[in-house]
Amino acid sequence: MKKAQLFIYLYLAIIFIAGGLVMSYFLSQRNALDFKTGATSTIFGTLVGLMIALATSLIYKKKNGNIPPVDERSLAIMKNYFLIVLYILLIGSGIALFALFVIGITSIETGTLIVCLGAIYLLVIIGAFAVKQFC
Repeated sequence: MKKAQLFIYLYLAIIFIAGGLVMSYFLSQRNALDFKTGATSTIFGTLVGLMIALATSLIYKKKNGNIPPVDERSLAIMKNYFLIVLYILLIGSGIALFALFVIGITSIETGTLIVCLGAIYLLVIIGAFAVKQFC
């Protein structure tokens, strides 16, 4: 394990824990969450998640040696996929918003936006896995 990789994991842990503690503090101010519960789950979840990532990295390194997980051709295909998805999402969302405006809808519920964005993220992730698997 390289020293730089350990520093990256440490940096990510500090950022995740700091962000989680800030979020726990603000949620505790609104009486939505006990600060101790939020802080404990933030620290525990961050450390367990980083341990899993570290263990996965070590197992992959031991199993495959210095063979990279993707080659240049796969990276080019993934780059093209994400570029196409970006333009489709930008143009598609623009058309959808314009159509809603033409129909006369001037406000959209936040919950509806969250559901739509969740579906879009899910489709993009599934597409990325499919592209990575078949190239």
